Amino acid sequence: LQGNLLGIDYEKIPLLADTVLRGDYRSTNVFGNNGICASACVISFVGGVARLGLGKGRIGLHRPYTTAFSSTTTEAQYKYDLINTKLTQYLKLMNITPRLLEAMNAIPPESMKWLSLDSLSDERTLYDLNILGVDPVWQDGFDSSQAKKYGITKSEYYQRRQKARALCNSAQFPNLNEANVCFELILQGKF
Repeated sequence: LQGNLLGIDYEKIPLLADTVLRGDYRSTNVFGNNGICASACVISFVGGVARLGLGKGRIGLHRPYTTAFSSTTTEAQYKYDLINTKLTQYLKLMNITPRLLEAMNAIPPESMKWLSLDSLSDERTLYDLNILGVDPVWQDGFDSSQAKKYGITKSEYYQRRQKARALCNSAQFPNLNEANVCFELILQGKF
């Protein structure tokens, strides 16, 4: 899932993300100077196993709502509870903190809280709410397969990966291919 997606019907998001994104272990991205993911797009966005933000893009949050009219307060309460229940279940399935829905519910539907990818404080919020990051369950499975591939324990794999991140960064290796070779050599225990 990439690009500029604005709100779509909240009631259809869990099906979309679970079948399209998680079924294929896809990542989601907001990138560039004009990249935007707002409204229901955020719910779809967090369906990716790896959620990335690059450049000066923005992510917009507001309270989820249904497009159907409510005739009574009781009906409105029922719809509010239903959408929150569905989204809570979906976020749990995606391993996303319930704080995301709490943050969204704090913003009226006609407003938008914009979080900018190039703001340090907004970036911290995006990670705290799990909007950006990697699904920890998927990551654990990936890390386990990598440790097996190299014939080492997960603890050893984490130590080597930490060393590789420290030594094979863009400051040391501006060429991405050279950085990847460095990373691989360290993971193999050859450097």
